[in-house]
Amino acid sequence: MKNSVKMNEKSSFPGYLTKTFFFLVFLVFSWNLSAQTESTCTAATGLVVKSVWTNSVKIGYILPAGISKAYLEVVKNTASVTDATVWTSKEILISSTYSELGELVPGTKYVYRIKTICTNGTVKYTTPGDFITTSATTSTCAAATNVSVSNITATTVKINFKLPADVVTASLELFAPNATTAISKPINPLTATSIERFELTPSTRYTFKIKTTCTNNVVNYSAIADFTTVAAAQPTTETCSAATGLVVKSVGTNGVKIGYTLPTGIGSATLLVVAATPTPTDATVWLTKDIALGSTYTERGDLLPSTKYIFKVKTGCTNGTLKYSSLGDFTTSATTSAMPPCSPATSVTVSNITANTATFNYTLPLGIASATLEVIPANSIAWLTRNLATTSTSYIRNELVIATKYYYRIRTVCSNGTVSYTPEANFSTSGNKNGELTSNDISTQSLNDLTVNCFPNPATSGITVNILGGSGQMVNLQLSNIYGTVVYQSEFSQSEIQNINVSGYPRGMYVLRVSVAGKTNALKIVLN
Repeated sequence: MKNSVKMNEKSSFPGYLTKTFFFLVFLVFSWNLSAQTESTCTAATGLVVKSVWTNSVKIGYILPAGISKAYLEVVKNTASVTDATVWTSKEILISSTYSELGELVPGTKYVYRIKTICTNGTVKYTTPGDFITTSATTSTCAAATNVSVSNITATTVKINFKLPADVVTASLELFAPNATTAISKPINPLTATSIERFELTPSTRYTFKIKTTCTNNVVNYSAIADFTTVAAAQPTTETCSAATGLVVKSVGTNGVKIGYTLPTGIGSATLLVVAATPTPTDATVWLTKDIALGSTYTERGDLLPSTKYIFKVKTGCTNGTLKYSSLGDFTTSATTSAMPPCSPATSVTVSNITANTATFNYTLPLGIASATLEVIPANSIAWLTRNLATTSTSYIRNELVIATKYYYRIRTVCSNGTVSYTPEANFSTSGNKNGELTSNDISTQSLNDLTVNCFPNPATSGITVNILGGSGQMVNLQLSNIYGTVVYQSEFSQSEIQNINVSGYPRGMYVLRVSVAGKTNALKIVLN
């Protein structure tokens, strides 16, 4: 029995060695794997002091691949640096090649390094470098204070600050991602406490500083700061509704007056009319007339007596979608032998068209009680009327607006009280101040006794805005995209002509809002 036991113990000894061998192999494999995992990225390289000032420094570097974060760390070299030293740390962009750090002490030696965090969480440090900030002069210029950021949108930002009392010039120095030079914008007046920047890129981190030059010609900078623009708003499939409240206000033998309520958020509106017989289909060609935004009614002439018509209002949303109101109908009045219709004017033409004048030629029917020339700018609500002598054959309008499209018609009233209109026609006043554009390039909007001209429209590289009909008032412009984001804003004297560079804007539809003396109107602008 004892021999049997001893034999079993001897036979198990090789198994014990085998287990021990594999356990050692596992430890070596785990150690190698851990060593590989802990070293997936290297430290930054190429450290260089690009520039140094009295209170700030610009450090260049090359960041390695495979990192999740990076920091510029700086500490005064007043004592030996140990593991317990508290460094001033600033996070830097992984894609950047340099960073700036402010709020340093003049004439002071600093030690700096770059700290990188690998994607597996390990930390790497560069070999420390050093620099000395320049000495302050006996009369240094104070930097801007109370620097903060507000009103951040996808494309705009407001920078707030307080300038020193002895400042001579000041500017906002804005750095786009990875840019080597700043986008500089002067701050005026020097009593200002904020400045705005437009045309920024959504979801983008920007850095900035305020530069001040004081009476002793010394330049100083505020501490470097940053902000990130918000993401661009996503377009929705529908941004406006259809027109409502359709009603036939009046109807005659060859014309109709349609009332409606237009929705907000539209870029265009059109009255559509078609004879009820035959029944309209998708292929039916409707009679169209542009409706002035903000209006509550429009008129349509050139219809047939004793005819049933169907009508609707089409609205074009600012995102390009179309909406249609419900259908309505009306029947034009019949002519009777007892009260024959009043004959319309004939041979109606327009001649001698200039920038501000036009001659209307016509032949009025005999036996009429009165006649009226009616003219309306393409984007206005009310007709401009002038009474005509019943024996006249022409009339000159000399208060027209340069490079503007007008519709016109002649209204005749006969002795029996019946009314007739000529078919609506149109013309455009010529050129502009420089004689460079045709009338098709012009958009016009009436603003009480003022008129806003915007040209060219559609535009490619730039548009010009001119306010006519007054002077001496301040004009505020805002250009917004279809999502309502303001991409351009300016304020200028009404006597000036404002040019807007739109070459860098995405192509599409925009809304130009013009505010004068507390009143605002809008024009649709197309960039192509």
